[in-house]
Amino acid sequence: MFNTDNQDKNEKFRLKILSPRPKLSQTLHSLQFSGSLQCEVGNTYLYLKISDKFIYDLFPFVEDPKALMPDYFFSKNAIGAHISIVYPGELIASSLSSLNLTLKQEFSFAITGFAMMTAPHKTYYVLLVASQSLNQLRQDLGLPAELTYRGVEVPMHITIAVKPSEG
Repeated sequence: MFNTDNQDKNEKFRLKILSPRPKLSQTLHSLQFSGSLQCEVGNTYLYLKISDKFIYDLFPFVEDPKALMPDYFFSKNAIGAHISIVYPGELIASSLSSLNLTLKQEFSFAITGFAMMTAPHKTYYVLLVASQSLNQLRQDLGLPAELTYRGVEVPMHITIAVKPSEG
């Protein structure tokens, strides 16, 4: 199990690799492992837009009856399935807007595992992602390969399901 501590906010994310699921792996083979670069939230959030089929086709393989589809499928301007590349707060808005990023540019990735990431108020079921080209993009932006969410390093991933904490 992988632990990372955030001393400022007392948040902890724990990552547990889940056992392989043959039918999930078979379903993955039918999906396209690429997406297009997108930018939102006042030019402070950069992500790779991928096929929503990643969620719709793989959500049934989450064996937790309390898990829900991620909430970014249900609002009017929802972004749907994606891989976060730069979270808000990692760079100032002017950094992203001043770069010569080609939005809609295609990037490819690989799935390296299925995992459960536990945070203080939620549990996330995720596909772990590896992409040399996305890591290089982060380095070109002056960032480390690992994403930083609220001061905590998290691996690159696709969220398949979310379970709110009980209590």
